[in-house]
Amino acid sequence: MLSVFLCVSTMATQQQQQQVPGEERRVTLENLQPHELKVLVEHEVKFEDMANEGYDFREDFIDMGIMDFFYMNNSVYENLVKEFWTYAWSKDRTILSYVQGRRIAITQDLIAEITHCPNEGAVETTGWEKDAGGWGMINETIYERPGGTKAVEMKNRFRALFRIIMNCLVPKSGSVDTVSSTHKFIMWHYELKAKINLPQMAFDHLRRDMMYSRKGKHVNVPYGKLLSAIMENQGLIKHLHGLNTMEAGLALKTMVIPVLSADNLRKMRLLSKKLIAEVQQEGDGAKKKTGKKGK
Repeated sequence: MLSVFLCVSTMATQQQQQQVPGEERRVTLENLQPHELKVLVEHEVKFEDMANEGYDFREDFIDMGIMDFFYMNNSVYENLVKEFWTYAWSKDRTILSYVQGRRIAITQDLIAEITHCPNEGAVETTGWEKDAGGWGMINETIYERPGGTKAVEMKNRFRALFRIIMNCLVPKSGSVDTVSSTHKFIMWHYELKAKINLPQMAFDHLRRDMMYSRKGKHVNVPYGKLLSAIMENQGLIKHLHGLNTMEAGLALKTMVIPVLSADNLRKMRLLSKKLIAEVQQEGDGAKKKTGKKGK
């Protein structure tokens, strides 16, 4: 595995030297080797499978303006994503890099275009919780009892939602029980059925993690699927396929996309008969209140 990546990395370095303008030729990831990086891939969520178990997120995610984000079914090019991260830097509201000698530029508007998510809606700002009524009200909504701080202490529906958030919307690894302000921001707006600006959230998350990786041993590269879709959008994947060389083939190596289904949630004890009954009861109550019929 390491030898494969070193071969691709050597080819990329040579192309960098030949094609990248001198004033932009740089290697910004100095404290980590590319093979040390870990690409986090957004899971494929089996929404219909979950709905068949009585647990349907789709309508609420449509209300939030984020449903289309889950339909990026493109391949994930591990070596290209790592190369992008190695050479990436931020300028104004743009993330820039060179991959296989080609300039890649990411903006918030481009993320909105590729994900088909509206570039509008609520954004997480400093002190957003005050506008929501304070952490007390937010935590009371999310957790089973006062003083809750961990994912295992959440109400059932939020425990399942948290898994979708951390595996797709805000990819992370490590502790699966640490709940951040961003996680709570998404869960709160899910409860309100209010739109959030996911393109801005994804852009800010990418830029923040990129900066962290320059300051210490931060090995995680978030949004492997999104970054691959961006490189495809900018013509890099088609270009490499057209070369038809062994080196290009190594660069185009793809990753397996993990799946999040009702069965996965059940194995994690996040989906049970009790939970299904609770969700169905809430849905029936909402229908009676609004007079709407289920689809």
